[in-house]
Amino acid sequence: MSATITSNLPTGLTIFTTAYDPLDLASDSIDPLGFLKAYLALADRLLPGFTTVTSVPRYLPMLCSGIRLAERLHPRDEGHEPAKARGKRLEALRNFEKVWAVACGLAREKKGDQAVDGLRGYSRYVRPFLQANAGRQDLSIGELNLLTNQVRYGGIGAYGQMLEECHFVDWFTLTLRPLGSKLADCFTEPSIWSPEHPNKRISKTALIAWGENVCLDKMMANEANIMREGLRGGIEAEREDDVRWWSLRLLKAAGAADGKNEIECLRQFCILVAKETLGDDRKAVAIRQLQVVAPLIERLEQTYQSLLFLFDEVRAVATENIEGCALNTLNHNAKAREALSAAKRHETLLRKQIADGEKVDAAVALSISQAMHESGINTLAEGIAAAGTEAEAARVLIQRHTAVQSGKFDRNQQKAPWLRLENDIARLTSQRNELLRADHAKSWRNIGRHPYRTGAAGNFIRQCRIK
Repeated sequence: MSATITSNLPTGLTIFTTAYDPLDLASDSIDPLGFLKAYLALADRLLPGFTTVTSVPRYLPMLCSGIRLAERLHPRDEGHEPAKARGKRLEALRNFEKVWAVACGLAREKKGDQAVDGLRGYSRYVRPFLQANAGRQDLSIGELNLLTNQVRYGGIGAYGQMLEECHFVDWFTLTLRPLGSKLADCFTEPSIWSPEHPNKRISKTALIAWGENVCLDKMMANEANIMREGLRGGIEAEREDDVRWWSLRLLKAAGAADGKNEIECLRQFCILVAKETLGDDRKAVAIRQLQVVAPLIERLEQTYQSLLFLFDEVRAVATENIEGCALNTLNHNAKAREALSAAKRHETLLRKQIADGEKVDAAVALSISQAMHESGINTLAEGIAAAGTEAEAARVLIQRHTAVQSGKFDRNQQKAPWLRLENDIARLTSQRNELLRADHAKSWRNIGRHPYRTGAAGNFIRQCRIK
């Protein structure tokens, strides 16, 4: 340490340095190469309305029932401004989700784990709450905090988009639509709890009795009937509803409801879509969209896998060598060479598949191509295609990663890149960005792919009795 600095220190005070870096707090990322937008462009056109977390069908009738209670407590004619009226209904719905979650947790004792399988916040919030109150004969949900931000991360936030897109709820006003009202009719309301007095203590015995009827282990036949109608669009059906419905039916044939591995399921789905007859005008529009999307998934994912493997290889070498990863050493790395060869091959096939898709449904193919262009995937692919060596490709990937990270912020702080390049040597910017060789994929084929929601679709197919 500088003598000038230490000479001015008070007697007995010692300064020491640590590895702390404020940018280290804002450097994590689930999308280091910026593939997310391209992936979503495909996933949203494969299963419109679904997300990676919409995996429990029973949430939809529960929320519809909760919204009905909220409507009764806060009807439209109270004279509140729309935002205030929605806020009051949202609070009632939030309390209803809490009492339902507690009832499901209590029902687990008799029904088993399937009563809470997929219940948001169960392990971290509901189960500890029940354990802490194990000696009581009654409970108050006022003592339960369900998730750090229940409206955002609970059932309300997770399933709101699906309720809207399946025509059950007007989410902007939290008002039931005709299909949502029919679905709410199917869900048993609690006679033991009222939104007027949400924190009133409730008998555990009564909660268990209600919970056994409304927990997550299964859907009632009448609920399943209305759910199928909503997934299909009902009398309000539009293009995306038709796409979702035919996608679910073909995914059933591909084994999604049987728990088949997603990669194999999507490959079988792609074969089935190509063979499916177009039928009437509505079906034809839906099948053509799926015929564009399905083949692109494999091409995009293999491009992603091979490029991420090469990027991670740089991280692994930089972790092993304190001086960093000299990019020219990758030119003698057989696995890096294999990954680059695969990336070039699949990028070429991806462009060809998009061109073929334009002949099937130009609008869908062009919208996907536009998403890839806007996300920078096209530019990245061009850079990789022009790379003559593994070192050149790695340089392109690090530059891409740096650009991707520069557009991300965490708590108003720009996210730092995981690697910095100087004189063709890549060095890790933080210890947390290390990648141990034991944790690195053995080949590019072992890199994890994006989730295309077939597991969630399988749950809906099975519980809603889709044929």
